[in-house]
Order: sequence, then structure tokens, then C-alpha cells
Amino acid sequence: GGFGVEGQTKQGFELCMGTNHYGHFLFNSLIFPLRLASKPVTNQPARLVSVASVAHEQSKGINFEDIEWTSRKRDAMACYCDSKLANVHYMYG
Repeated sequence: GGFGVEGQTKQGFELCMGTNHYGHFLFNSLIFPLRLASKPVTNQPARLVSVASVAHEQSKGINFEDIEWTSRKRDAMACYCDSKLANVHYMYG
């Protein structure tokens, strides 16, 4: 999912979004029950730290009608920026 690498994940998602966002989203969803269970043990809620990029500021907004870039010419920088914007939206809702 590195910048400029074109392709798809084995699940068929655009590689940059699949690697930079969907993978992290899935991982966090899978460990969510563990995060909830940690509070009784430590008396503190578990924390989730997400590392994004200022590249999210360069995104023109995620095109949810064509999030996989199948109906328009792929733009590597735009793909990367959209994936980072998705990270920010996930963390801050």
C-alpha cells in the first residue's frame, strides 16, 4: 500500500486504501473486545493510537461512489491522501 504502488489487495480493494485504512480498521475492530476487557484489569481504558499523515489535508474528499478508483484515472497521490483522510475520519468520527 505504499505511495505510488498500484494494484489490489487479495480481497479486491484498491491497494493503498486497503493497506493504509481497511487493514487497520479490521485489526482495530477485531481487538475492540480486548480493549473493552482491559479496563477492569488496569482500571484504565485501553488506548488506541493511530498514526496518520498531514497528507489527509491534501485530499479533495473521499469519492465514496468510486472509492476503488475503477471509474476514473488512478492518481497515486490522491489515493494516498484519501486513505489518510479515512484514518482521520475513523479516529475522530
